[in-house]
Amino acid sequence: MARYLYFCEVCQKEFEIEKTMALAGKDESCPKCQKKGQRIFTAPGISIKGGVIKTPGCSEEKRDHLGCSSGCCHGSCSE
Repeated sequence: MARYLYFCEVCQKEFEIEKTMALAGKDESCPKCQKKGQRIFTAPGISIKGGVIKTPGCSEEKRDHLGCSSGCCHGSCSE
């Protein structure tokens, strides 16, 4: 599941919707006024540096402790 940020021009408020990536293009209604919200595009929560995926809160020490090799973390390795 991914979180998507929307802005309601009627209420002038931002709201967040959690849904699958397959539904990312689906319009969402403001939870307050039920009008269509405008999706706000933001930077992803991960960055790739030197070919290694860095996830927030995952230090090299933690990866080493967990036995991850290629920079992946918390059992998400495909190796």
